Amino acid sequence: MNPDAHTLLLGLGLGLVAGLVFFGGLYATTRLLSRSWAGVIFAGSFLLRVAVAAGGAWFVATRGDTLPLLAYLLAMIGVRLALVRRVRRTDRVEDA
Repeated sequence: MNPDAHTLLLGLGLGLVAGLVFFGGLYATTRLLSRSWAGVIFAGSFLLRVAVAAGGAWFVATRGDTLPLLAYLLAMIGVRLALVRRVRRTDRVEDA
């Protein structure tokens, strides 16, 4: 039940990339919602972000152990926390 370091790092790395794509894309999409075609932009972004996140999770999950999948999910959560902190700091500076 011990995954080797390669699959664990693979899960962590793919989780970081998927988190950046998912939550960075969500942030970018919400900045575009005031434009025309907002529904189409939001739907397309949603489908692309979910495909990347689910595809990455599936890829890691098929490697046979649950620990790399846990690393994948924790990396995504870490990216989310980092981006939320950064956006709050940026918005605070823009409001001043």
